[in-house]
Amino acid sequence: MAGEIQKRFREATRSIFSPWRIMRAIDTGDSVGFNLGCVDTFRSIESLGRYEQGAICSAQTVKKAGDELEAYALANHLSFKEIDTPHGPGIEFDMEELVRLIVTSYGLAEIACTTGGVELAWTLDGAKITKKAGHICGGFKLVDRRVVDPLTGSPMFIAADANSSYKVQSRDNCFVAKLIFGKETAKAVQECFRNCHDFVKKLETKGLPARDGLPALKPFKISSPQDLSSFWKVLDKGGACKQKKLFCHCSMCESKDCASFKI
Repeated sequence: MAGEIQKRFREATRSIFSPWRIMRAIDTGDSVGFNLGCVDTFRSIESLGRYEQGAICSAQTVKKAGDELEAYALANHLSFKEIDTPHGPGIEFDMEELVRLIVTSYGLAEIACTTGGVELAWTLDGAKITKKAGHICGGFKLVDRRVVDPLTGSPMFIAADANSSYKVQSRDNCFVAKLIFGKETAKAVQECFRNCHDFVKKLETKGLPARDGLPALKPFKISSPQDLSSFWKVLDKGGACKQKKLFCHCSMCESKDCASFKI
């Protein structure tokens, strides 16, 4: 009887701690400390024998689920490639495939095909990983109030009272398009992300043409909510008044034209 109860318990637990659920928690969790190594650590608590199944699957099984997810993504129009740049290695997604996936998954495909004007934000930023290593990341963010939650089918950004916004600032609305492991400098941003900015400009002015049996998408409304330092690097304008000729990225005023006051 005890053995049967234990078996039922493990079956029930495994349905909760299934490989894909654990993989999703690792990929989307707040803490970088939760990884595949932690899975085997939790598993060791059960003191299992060789080849014995426990309540939690092995790290190898979780990794297999991750590999299957990656293979599914590559086979369903979400390909990426590893790249080498003078500023460091990185990864880059097919941006057209990524945009199509976003508008299709979040209920904006019909709008993009007919009336157009789907609102997307493009932004990039850099951060330090260690004292001497960093990364630069660029991607899209959902800002269109018409988006629909792909899991529930309900509006994502409109609260239940229909009078206020909801979850607009969530990181779940952000989609990485390109990532470079290197120092964030103006030269790195301009050289590594030039193709991204060209694509975004095309997306705003022309939309996307029909491709592989997929319909054409009409022009989007693009915004760029970047921080000030990022604008300076992208535009190669802005900085300290006495160090930069064009010290303001919003005007053509030069440092020599600044007024000086005698006291």
